[in-house]
Amino acid sequence: MKLRMNTRTIIMASVFVSLCIGSIVIYKFINGVRKLVPNKKASEYYSEDQYYGIVIDKFIDREQHNYKTIIIRNENYERSVLFDFEIGGLYEFIEIGDSISKNVNSLDFQLVREGLDTIMPMKVN
Repeated sequence: MKLRMNTRTIIMASVFVSLCIGSIVIYKFINGVRKLVPNKKASEYYSEDQYYGIVIDKFIDREQHNYKTIIIRNENYERSVLFDFEIGGLYEFIEIGDSISKNVNSLDFQLVREGLDTIMPMKVN
């Protein structure tokens, strides 16, 4: 009887310790994910970004969730800009060779091409 009690106690203690360790691991994993993917609206991500340059390429990136992507180049860098949550048709309006710029803390987007110089607000869902 005493041996059965000890075995039962050991099994219950092992299950309890396993559940505690599992809970800690899951808690740390969820917190890590929250740090990587903060709960922000798409408009906040767009607003925080700043860029300017000449559009050198424009495509739908089939390997990256079909994101609407443009590549811009200026004297300091070449980078991609995603228009995945922009719903106002701005991506469709942009052409290769356009000069574009967007300031930080703004959703206003300036586009310059031959015969056109305009500022358009980005519409984000």
